[in-house]
Amino acid sequence: MPKQLQTTRRTKNRAARAFTLIEVLVSVGAAALVAVGIAAIFESVGKTVTGGKRISQFNSYAALLEQQLRQDFSQMTREGFLLIRQQYAGLTPGSTPPATPPNVALTADDIAPRPRRVDEIMFFTTGEYATAREPMHPYYIARANAARIYYGHGAKMSPANPAYTRPEMYTKPNTGDRTWVLGQDGPNKYASDWTLLRHVTLLAPPRSATSYPALPAPGQLFGRIPVGGGRASDQATQIALQPAAPSLFRQLNSRVFPLPLPGGPATTTVRTVRGDFAAYSQNPNFMSGLVDICSTSLSDVRSLVTTLPKPPAYYTGGAKWDAAGKPAEGMIYEASPSVDGTLDRQQQWMDQAWPAQSDPTFAATPQVDPVPGARMRHELAPPDYLGVLSQTYTREEEEQYRRIDQTMLTASNLLPRCTEFIVEWSFGQVDDVPTSPTYGQVIWYGLDRRVDLDADGVTTGARDGYAARPYPYKATVAGTLTAPLRMPYTRADGKIADGQPGNPQPIAVDQQLINGYGITGLPSPTYPLTNYFGYIDPMFNPAGPDGTAGNGDDPAVPRPWAWPRMIRVTVTIADQQDPKIEESFQFVIETPGTPAS
Repeated sequence: MPKQLQTTRRTKNRAARAFTLIEVLVSVGAAALVAVGIAAIFESVGKTVTGGKRISQFNSYAALLEQQLRQDFSQMTREGFLLIRQQYAGLTPGSTPPATPPNVALTADDIAPRPRRVDEIMFFTTGEYATAREPMHPYYIARANAARIYYGHGAKMSPANPAYTRPEMYTKPNTGDRTWVLGQDGPNKYASDWTLLRHVTLLAPPRSATSYPALPAPGQLFGRIPVGGGRASDQATQIALQPAAPSLFRQLNSRVFPLPLPGGPATTTVRTVRGDFAAYSQNPNFMSGLVDICSTSLSDVRSLVTTLPKPPAYYTGGAKWDAAGKPAEGMIYEASPSVDGTLDRQQQWMDQAWPAQSDPTFAATPQVDPVPGARMRHELAPPDYLGVLSQTYTREEEEQYRRIDQTMLTASNLLPRCTEFIVEWSFGQVDDVPTSPTYGQVIWYGLDRRVDLDADGVTTGARDGYAARPYPYKATVAGTLTAPLRMPYTRADGKIADGQPGNPQPIAVDQQLINGYGITGLPSPTYPLTNYFGYIDPMFNPAGPDGTAGNGDDPAVPRPWAWPRMIRVTVTIADQQDPKIEESFQFVIETPGTPAS
């Protein structure tokens, strides 16, 4: 009997440890549901974390850009001029722009490319500045209290270019191909590969040798005994032992400046220090991305813009400047600006101050602008840093120069993956037309930029308006309205022309003063548009057909060139991990401009 009970008990125990097929299926299903739920939770958490990192990264870049813009704008000076160029990427150099802006792909697999703006802005500031180039010697550091500030997209050189790993800073920095144009085939084709630059050019006139500390002992400057009692003096092409552009203007900078011949006292000039004897007849060039010093001053820049009697095209060929660093062959500072054609000449000279000729509609000039539409060179990383260190040099300073050149190609990088950069401006006027879609809002100027006001998904509908239009037009659905700025002035008899009761009317600011000589009517929306803001308004004529005809009084004080009161910057950034994701930011920054009447 006990034996039988024991057998029965074993049988029951074995039955208790088994699972039916239904139980197994239910268990597996439950586990699968739990796993799916956990996976969904982890996926949600992962997306949240990734999205948070993306937003944090976007906000960090936007905050960096805004902070830098506000700092630079706060130091802007009207002792210089201001240029804003608005244009679309992808325009073919030397060809007439199409009727509609070309589409530019974000990435290689972008199935919906769109037009993209690549605007630029350039102005002058005062403050304390130092070169981004590493000092060649602790006693020699290039500094200045004025600078040219440039914001705009840079361009990477094609690795197939022979000069890719060994950059040169002279008049022809191997830029003669279309790979330097944004949106064209090459390393600058896709918008997610673009980088916004902030380039600072020191305005540093040459200093005497005695302004630098004397070396403790002879031969401590690359084994040489410098001239000037143990000091190295500055020259037009060398400031504090660093390469310097003799002129801010490309046309003048392409000309030959006088240099001592190699082997003589020229051992303190940049060309012999670098050992680049082959470049003896050329000058350091801003388009190369290696030069951030110009041996000039704000007053010299103003004198050249306002008093040179000829346009830039007149100053061509291989003629030199004189030994004192002044322009030769008729390039003379006049006592006062000429009258006829002054506006056109001033605007042409201002255009020459862009680091490169970024407007592709201009004609190519081999010595100055070999590729219209090109930009200043930059790279995301030094192209051949280790290669420079591994080479053998006959001069001890050559390796140092070459190493600094490598790092300078990255020195101006500000905002990587910047897929669009839009710069617009305002005189501070407010739209006062009740029928206008922007009634009561600030009037902004720039290339035509339409917005979807009725939220129907398109921007070209009958009820849509514009975020900006070229000066002096403003948004309207019924037609084109003009909103010219009226500038008051002081007459010779002491009266203020401001339109107040009993006073003459102020004068309307002419469209050509802002958009360029010879431009009338509404400019084409696909052509690059440059906005000029200079010194003294050369079109000011209080006896002209502008509401004061017959007055005849000359102004007691020349009327200043009208400047924007505000600048609006719209920037779009692509995500680092997934370039197909973009985010846009917009900033409005005040300038030391001219108030609207």
